[in-house]
Amino acid sequence: MSAYPFSDVASFKAWQEEASKAKAPNGVKPAPPPSDSDAPSAEEQAMTAELESLIRPELKDGLRDGMATRFVRGYALRSYVNAPDRLERTAMMLNLTLEWRKEVDAANLVLKEVPSRAEWDQLGPQCFPGADADGRVLYYMLFPEDLTKIPLEDAKQCHFQDMLRLEEVKANASKVRAAQGLPVRHHHVLILDLGNPNNAMSRSLLNWFKEVITHPKGPSITQHFFPDMLERAVIINAPFYVRALWSVAKLFMEAVTAEKYQITGGSYESTLEGVGVSRSVLPMALGGNGVNAPGVETTLKVSKGSTEIVMLNVPAAATGVSWSVKMSKGTQCGVHFECSGIVEGQSVDTETPCTGNMPIADAGATCTATLEIKASASGGCNVSIGIVPTMPAPWAPLP
Repeated sequence: MSAYPFSDVASFKAWQEEASKAKAPNGVKPAPPPSDSDAPSAEEQAMTAELESLIRPELKDGLRDGMATRFVRGYALRSYVNAPDRLERTAMMLNLTLEWRKEVDAANLVLKEVPSRAEWDQLGPQCFPGADADGRVLYYMLFPEDLTKIPLEDAKQCHFQDMLRLEEVKANASKVRAAQGLPVRHHHVLILDLGNPNNAMSRSLLNWFKEVITHPKGPSITQHFFPDMLERAVIINAPFYVRALWSVAKLFMEAVTAEKYQITGGSYESTLEGVGVSRSVLPMALGGNGVNAPGVETTLKVSKGSTEIVMLNVPAAATGVSWSVKMSKGTQCGVHFECSGIVEGQSVDTETPCTGNMPIADAGATCTATLEIKASASGGCNVSIGIVPTMPAPWAPLP
């Protein structure tokens, strides 16, 4: 299986369409593919075992836990479900994926220092603020500024690292849930925020990003090498024209795919609540109590004489919390910060922004960090707030 029946985007697209257009045997519509809450059936387990037997020997050590099952669900039971050679096609995609993972040294890329990583994160902040009501990892992304200023090869490394880190975050979350006797979920929920005032949405950026994610043989690395990953994507702060375009585009998609996506404007809270994403796990910058993406601060306008409170649900893995408060020019306020039973109070003005770092007395237990800001009676203030837990990266190996 070293040779593939496709060599570029056009031939891969044709090969995909050949399978997707295959008619169901005897005209019987296949059952919908299982969800990540369904245990593998006996038939699925047999298909997974056969798929694993079709992996080339030199690639077998790159197979991750659950990967073969995801390829069966994403391809044999979905994209290629009606193709008479569905398992052979699935094996081609899995072998090509394992080749790619070997080429990029996926096992070490997760923790590797990658060129332009700091700039990548600054232009397109992202984080993992919590989980939905069913325990699926939340992946928050702020639509980026102009990423094209990053060299193409560096951008590829950063994006591939993002995908592999997401995989590790979900694997870690699954281990924790399994240890607690809770059902394991391997899908994630994506929150894509179009509210970046400096976002660089354009056809040229999308074409550039397509070049970043396209494998030389034609597949999209993001889509085709990581199948059966996404539970739902919620796009928030979308301008009207994006919502209008989506209302047309979804008419040309399979219903099961279109249902995975929801697009909303600035009033996104009820939409997120409706899909199991509570305020408690939303990033603080979105009005929630979850962690912000690195470099993203929470902004508040505090009226004179009034008090505003910001709270962070500190993850159990945190050993401390650092915080900072900066004022608008010519204003002053009082700050009261409390975390894990430790209290600190300061007076802040433009010239002397306040910062602090507190240890957590009972590491391993969840707690709440509360920042209370009170404006003086003489005037209100605009405030930029950062509350950051001190903790290992969520994709780091668990002890």
